[in-house]
Amino acid sequence: MITKKKKKNGILADTQNIGDYVAYYLKQLSSELNESPRVELAAKTRLEASVIISGWDKYKGGQVYEVTLGGTQFRKVSYSAGGSGSAFIFGYCDSMFKNHEELYNSAEKCKQFAIKALSLALLRDTSSDGLIRLAVVTKKGVQRETIKPLDPLKSSEPFTNI
Repeated sequence: MITKKKKKNGILADTQNIGDYVAYYLKQLSSELNESPRVELAAKTRLEASVIISGWDKYKGGQVYEVTLGGTQFRKVSYSAGGSGSAFIFGYCDSMFKNHEELYNSAEKCKQFAIKALSLALLRDTSSDGLIRLAVVTKKGVQRETIKPLDPLKSSEPFTNI
């Protein structure tokens, strides 16, 4: 689904254009197939960018793919982090996915993890606008939310609890 977005400049505009291209391509493919295309196919569109593709399809369920710069390599992953704040949270993400098996089976636990991880990234990232734009993808569709980040310095619950 292509949605109308506020015009941005620079890298953000490029990223939005790539998203629009992929959405258009998948919409066209969907009309040819008379069904939604596989998520894996979106990751194989040979994009000239480093992006994260995620979604749900009836063949493989929920999936996350990382596409490398140049679009030549893609791989299915448990989670992925990208963008200006991602460098600040890779250790946190690795630790959480290693020590919390429930993240693989609970959409709500994954959502709480994402909010905490993004809150930590926003604490250090000066290139962000300070909001979390979260999309939960399930077989029922996509639910989008805009959330103010948690303050890990004022939180009563440790960020290592899910």
